[in-house]
Amino acid sequence: MATSNTGYALNTNKWFLGQIPPYQNQHSKPRIWEDVHGDRVKVRIPGMHPMSFPGEEVAVTDENLPWAIVAKPTTNGNRNAQSTGIWGGEWVIGFFMDEDCQIPVITQVLGNNENYYEILRCENGTTLGKRVGRYNGGRTPNVGEVKGGSNPSSPAQPTKEEIKEAVKDPEPDPNNPNADVPPSVRFSGNAQYAIIGEDGKTEYQRGLEKLGETPERAAEIAAEQRRVVLGQ
Repeated sequence: MATSNTGYALNTNKWFLGQIPPYQNQHSKPRIWEDVHGDRVKVRIPGMHPMSFPGEEVAVTDENLPWAIVAKPTTNGNRNAQSTGIWGGEWVIGFFMDEDCQIPVITQVLGNNENYYEILRCENGTTLGKRVGRYNGGRTPNVGEVKGGSNPSSPAQPTKEEIKEAVKDPEPDPNNPNADVPPSVRFSGNAQYAIIGEDGKTEYQRGLEKLGETPERAAEIAAEQRRVVLGQ
């Protein structure tokens, strides 16, 4: 028989609903894992790990929560070694591997389609079950993200004027020999015929010279090919 509104079921399946606390892997310095389970995260399961409210004695703080193993798809095997993507604040679903409910395994993350958040940091050692934003949980940029600047306090909300200014074509620079090259050509295979380098030559022209054409003849052929590509 499953208990009601407790976050976990007391039956043979032993599934649970829980929240990953913020700052669970980022304190004064990055946490040093003491064992090989580098993809583990802490999880708070309502009913099993009571939260302490302001003015009350701390029951189970985030720091004292159990570690959970995160189940990942086969695409995250040793060949790819990708991150779990879990950082803190997410609500998750999982199950226990043991009868005593000491080894939680997280299987899914619940979707989050609302853009408001209630807390920036933990209160009294717990999240109080409130919403936690990804932008204020201490997460640092990974390899594929731009680094620099201070952490934002809220999601970006550009105005219509800012969007128009961002998508507006830049003013042509008369000193830029590539000002007439549109993005459709600049980022295509035809860039070798159109983009002029610092030496005043296109990649196509440099290739012709390597094949034995004289610089003058290579420049003539490359200039004609550039006009064709740009439709001039």
